[in-house]
Parts: sequence; C-alpha cells; structure tokens
Amino acid sequence: HVFNTGRQSDTYDLTLTSARGWTITPDPMAVTVAGRGDQIFSPVLSIPLGTSPGTVDTVIGVIVSQTDPAATDTDTIIVTVEAGYGVDVVAIGDTAGVPGRVISFDVAVTNLGTQSDVIVWSLADDAGWTIVPASGTVSLPLAGDTTFTVSATIPGAAVPGIVNNIVTTGVSQGDTSKRSEEHTSELQSH
Repeated sequence: HVFNTGRQSDTYDLTLTSARGWTITPDPMAVTVAGRGDQIFSPVLSIPLGTSPGTVDTVIGVIVSQTDPAATDTDTIIVTVEAGYGVDVVAIGDTAGVPGRVISFDVAVTNLGTQSDVIVWSLADDAGWTIVPASGTVSLPLAGDTTFTVSATIPGAAVPGIVNNIVTTGVSQGDTSKRSEEHTSELQSH
C-alpha cells in the first residue's frame, strides 16, 4: 500500500529486494498516487521450487518520490513459506472394445504440491464395469508423477455403442482438502 501524504499527484519508484535473492516482479515498479490518496500494488515473490516449508525470507521495500527524491520510505516484510499440497489424477485417452473383452488405458497421478505427498486415487465409471485396479495409494516426491495401466472389462451383455465415462479422483494426504476430480476418459463397446 502506497500513501501519498502530499497535495499533488506523484509517481513513486518502488524497489523490492529479497534477502535470499528470490525474484520479485515487477521490480523496479513505478506507482502513481493521487494527492492525499493511496494505491494498492501487488508484486509477486517467486519462491523457488523445492523450498522447504518454514523457510523465511526478508523483503525490503524502498520507495522514492519522483517529484521529491528526499521523500522516501523503507519497509520490511517477512515471508514464511508454507506447505502447499496439490494433486492431479487423469485417465489418458479414450478406448473401445467388443463386449466380453478387457480393454486397457493409462492413468497419470501428479503431485502438484511443494513437498512430497501420499496421494490416494480412485476411478469410478457410470456403467458399472469392472476396473482393476480401481483405487490405490502412491507416494510421490515434490513435482513427481507416475503413470500406470488400468484394465476395464466390458460386460458380455454390453450394448454396442454404449459409452462408459471414467471419473478420476485423487486426494492429497498432506491436506485432504486438496483433491482432483474430473471426467477424463470414455470407454466404449462396439
């Protein structure tokens, strides 16, 4: 937040410096503020991938008036990296087969979080076909992913042309509010 205590509009140069050398954008930044007004600005501090939760950085902000370079201010912001969790589970591609046969498709699980995580995944379909395996647990490192093959049995009595929608679900065990659920693939009998 930049406050202009003067009566005239002014433009201020803002320089932000990370003690850890992390990138801040935009930097430098110019902010124009009306007389007796204020302006909110939103710089972005880029925390390097793999930074451990609990890591602390000190960001020093220096603001200088372009109209009166003697009008300056300095502020310090302490940033603490928090643990972040995220997950993506997706069935890859659509596939088809004849009734009574087994068809296979791939499932990809990705850890989108900032640290290693255990992800519980499951697959569901809207036609009730047997899917093996239909669920499981995988431990993935930071930014890790894995792909595996799953099989579905098309029932012998399946009507040709029926489409079975696959819904994938993944839940982070580091933060169970972080989940992925989406319709990602179609299986079809023909």
